[in-house]
Amino acid sequence: MTYYDEQIYFEEEETPKKSPKQKFKLVLVFVMIAVIFFVFQINRSNSKNSHDPSILPYTDWFSILVSEQHAFPKQFKLEASKIEGDFAVDSRTASSLQELLAQAEQDNISLKLYSAYFDKKTQSKYNPSDVSLSLSEQMEHQTGLAIDFTTQELSSLSQEFENTKAFAWLSEHAWRYGYILRYPKDKEAITGVDYAPWHYRYVGVELADYLRSENLCLEEYIIPKPSK
Repeated sequence: MTYYDEQIYFEEEETPKKSPKQKFKLVLVFVMIAVIFFVFQINRSNSKNSHDPSILPYTDWFSILVSEQHAFPKQFKLEASKIEGDFAVDSRTASSLQELLAQAEQDNISLKLYSAYFDKKTQSKYNPSDVSLSLSEQMEHQTGLAIDFTTQELSSLSQEFENTKAFAWLSEHAWRYGYILRYPKDKEAITGVDYAPWHYRYVGVELADYLRSENLCLEEYIIPKPSK
């Protein structure tokens, strides 16, 4: 008996080739998926870091925020210039501070520097017995962007500065030279620092004007509000 193998043949179907238009659409879909994934990862990362005090959404040197809760960024660098004798400030702020002092003198305002930049080794020199500078204030001075003002009549830092013509003049004109009252009376709960009418901080004219017009302190501008 003879057996025959039955052979079955299948005709292969040809896979239709994609047109250039179809290929473009496919590539576009993949690109959109990649972009969506990338944005998702960034938002996820920002969400994780939003309460990390070492990660703050600033990029400009003049808006640096340092305090007991916020350490100096690793990339922080200071090039100081001396003004008004032995006082030193960030060199990028020197001309603005000199213009402020010159205008105050022209307006017959008794205004002088009490302290500017100092490092940890010299901070005791600027820490009078009647005023105890907080760690946040000391750190501000280490940036080279902070200034403590006084007058000829006051021998040291004092709450009495608030009642002087110098304080009234600064309240009206300081922002024009890029300076803000760093620790306002109505922002103590936010800054974590007691009201300091003598302590001013350089943030640039544009930011100073914005903070003044919106009645914001630096923390309110820098630190993101927690999402509801």
